[in-house]
Parts: sequence; structure tokens; C-alpha cells
Amino acid sequence: SFRRSLGGLAVRARRMSPARHEAAALRGYLERHFLPSHPALSLSDLSPAAAAADPARSEEGIRAMLRWFKEAFPYERGTCASCGASAGYRGTVRASRRERGRLAARAELWRCGECSSWQRFA
Repeated sequence: SFRRSLGGLAVRARRMSPARHEAAALRGYLERHFLPSHPALSLSDLSPAAAAADPARSEEGIRAMLRWFKEAFPYERGTCASCGASAGYRGTVRASRRERGRLAARAELWRCGECSSWQRFA
């Protein structure tokens, strides 16, 4: 379920524990770029305490932030790293040991239509 997946992501995010200045910079960035387009939300709506008090509102806010992030920061996909041709998405798999070491839980598999090489995105 979405909540279970989100809970797992939250645990991994806490293990990364950014430095105070990084957390403050992220909060500042969200206040300048995300919150103006979502006036009904505040950063406190996205906190673990808010999630405990009102899970539905917190989930709504997190979904809004994830949609915004996906639109604001699309990653390049579909291009083969070997030959530059178009690659097709083939699904997700469990992350490798190396990828799990970087806190990934799963990896996307991509296959090039020209050179048939496989690529992973974690």
C-alpha cells in the first residue's frame, strides 16, 4: 500500500540524517518553490507529528509534494547510456547489494532498442 511504502521511505530518509544546514536549506527551498503553489499546506503538514495526528491530510500533502517534485525535477529516462538510442522501461526489480548500500529498495530496468544493452536506475 502507499502508506506502507511511504513508511519505508521515511525510515530510509531518517537513516540518511542530513546535516542541520542541509535540512534548513531544503526547508527554505520548499518554502520558496513548493508552498507558494500549494497555499493550503505548510511544512508542518508534512511532518511525522502531523501524520500521526491526521494521516489523511498528511498523505494528501505528501502526494501533492511528490506530484510537484515529479513535474519540477523529471529525470532523463529512455535514452541508452551506451549508444544514445531510445531505451524502453521493462519493470522494477529488487535493488542489488550495492544499490541497497545507497539505501535503494528497488531498481528500474531499461533495455535499449538498438544495441540491446540493459541499464538499471536506482
